[in-house]
Amino acid sequence: MTSGGIKTWTFEFHVIPGRGVPDYEDATLVQHTFDRNLQRLVELEGYGFEGVFFSEHHFLNSLSPVPNLLIAALSKMTTTFRLGVMGNVLPFHQPWRLAEELATLDYLSSGRLEIGTASGIPPEFLFVGMPGDEVRPRYAEILDFLDLATKDKFVTLQGQYYDFEDLPSMPRPRHEARRRHWMTIYSPETAAGAARRGYKVCTG
Repeated sequence: MTSGGIKTWTFEFHVIPGRGVPDYEDATLVQHTFDRNLQRLVELEGYGFEGVFFSEHHFLNSLSPVPNLLIAALSKMTTTFRLGVMGNVLPFHQPWRLAEELATLDYLSSGRLEIGTASGIPPEFLFVGMPGDEVRPRYAEILDFLDLATKDKFVTLQGQYYDFEDLPSMPRPRHEARRRHWMTIYSPETAAGAARRGYKVCTG
């Protein structure tokens, strides 16, 4: 859907509709929510929407802890829809594993993946005991790894939390993948960091 060059996207948290606290142990309700939400997104493609960004949230009232699986499913239900996560919460991921996953998703979707990254929110890190002062440096190191993996067949990275030498990155990402990288930003400093890396930005 375009008007004056503006492209319309949708954002999906995958929450169970209704008032009050939903019953996440009701398997029928959870199944219906997944099916209904994915089918609704297929319909939005038909209405001319440009694409969807899923969220990644853990331990809270959301059915989107593994949004890249939702992208894999939706990639086979749509043909033109752009598919992304806003964003993959990097401190929860192993960098090499995420690089492999993103490259695979881009091929499964025939080049429709929009790569989105985020640093996450404090309450979720408390659940897994990750100290708050580790979040930003882990995030930055994983961004460095993803950047290297888009251009180098073998990745070497020496950081505080991750140390790799000539680590193979397979499958190789498409050459244009770097131009489809988004970063959620919360301050002028994070916006400047996104600009230095050549990323698109989304305000969080």
